Amino acid sequence: GKGGDGAGTVRGSAVTSSVAKGVSEPKDDSATAEVINALADLFQEKMAIANQRKQDSNAMFIKGDYRGSLAKYREIESMMMLLSRKVESELEEVKSLANPKVTLENDAGARMAGSNETVMEALLQAVLVELIEALRMAGICYGRLKQSAEELTSLERALKICDKHGSAMSRVALLKVETLNAIGTHQMRYTSASDAVKTLEAARLAVVELKKEQVPGAERPEASCLTNLGTAYSKIGESTKALEVMACALEMKRRVGTPMEVGTTAINMAGLHRQNSDNDGAMAMYEEALESVEKAEKEGDGNVELKKAALVNLHNMCEFELPVMTFNENDGGGNAAAAAREGRPTELAKEQLANYARAATYRAKLGQIVKDIGRSAPGCDCPICLDTIKGSEAPVLSDDHKAPPHETRVIVLPCLHFMHVECYAKSNRDQCPVCREAV
Repeated sequence: GKGGDGAGTVRGSAVTSSVAKGVSEPKDDSATAEVINALADLFQEKMAIANQRKQDSNAMFIKGDYRGSLAKYREIESMMMLLSRKVESELEEVKSLANPKVTLENDAGARMAGSNETVMEALLQAVLVELIEALRMAGICYGRLKQSAEELTSLERALKICDKHGSAMSRVALLKVETLNAIGTHQMRYTSASDAVKTLEAARLAVVELKKEQVPGAERPEASCLTNLGTAYSKIGESTKALEVMACALEMKRRVGTPMEVGTTAINMAGLHRQNSDNDGAMAMYEEALESVEKAEKEGDGNVELKKAALVNLHNMCEFELPVMTFNENDGGGNAAAAAREGRPTELAKEQLANYARAATYRAKLGQIVKDIGRSAPGCDCPICLDTIKGSEAPVLSDDHKAPPHETRVIVLPCLHFMHVECYAKSNRDQCPVCREAV
């Protein structure tokens, strides 16, 4: 507390790793200690409010209430902006006064010698981190609300603060990388992929410098940056570069990311493989994405949209997008003819049936998702020909080892409506014939 001898304690917030306590030694300037104590009390009060606002905002964001989440982040922004101005002003005053030594104690209990100025700078960094994060998240909320101009304005304000303070404050420098990453994503959506590449490459270079300085925590924002950079390169037609960058991102996510982050990056990489007609690579990435999201589900952090995307792509690739061979056609070595004479299926036929069986497994999981979201389970009629759609069963070889009829194969659209492949091929492929959702 505040004592008559001028000694004081700076009581920081648990959300900061910079400073929790600062005890003046010796009691050289009681006025300075009083300033620090007053700011510490104000800091702790505002941080407690900000933490509650963030919890409320995060809950709203997860539920899709982006407008409510935005309002909370704007409240944090306003609060931290006023607090940062006050701390900066007092810091200038402290710099002109005597600077007795203090002991700093961070949240981990580590102690180091410093000055009152050091304590004030630690407080300022903690406030700026909250301000930048509030601006960045407000920008993301604006993006979800399709308010692109406001999104960019909020992100650029965050970046301006990062540019001003990032060279001296490592945590602010890390947030600069995340802010550049968000701006690059915005540019991919609204301006040009070429602009996004430049912005994301700048973020990548910033991370390189942080890693040279051995700043902890640099790998996570680097992985996110590389994921978006890979997407940007693919949009400007540099597929080889895109795959190279995305592979680096996935490797980092496997080391330091959550299962959901691994799954998201794997889905993105699968899309790049498909663009390059690499079905094997795409299947491997979709399978990793599905495995990751199912692991996240067990940990209470699942995402049904990501799971749905992985399953739909895996199902459709196995059911009809992988090369389809007739069961007794020549496979290049005369094996098919011999197999036909001996009354057994060719290796190609076995492989194709294996793909159909895998598709049936994925279709069963998709059917469960359909039930979970409250729709009628698949297995009724094709909405186009009105014939029965097969459920989770896999095709089997006929007595003469011929392929199942093509019209029995099923496509699953992103909206989770099931129909025969051949029926869908005869319809308007730009939208689902049932719900009219764009495909």
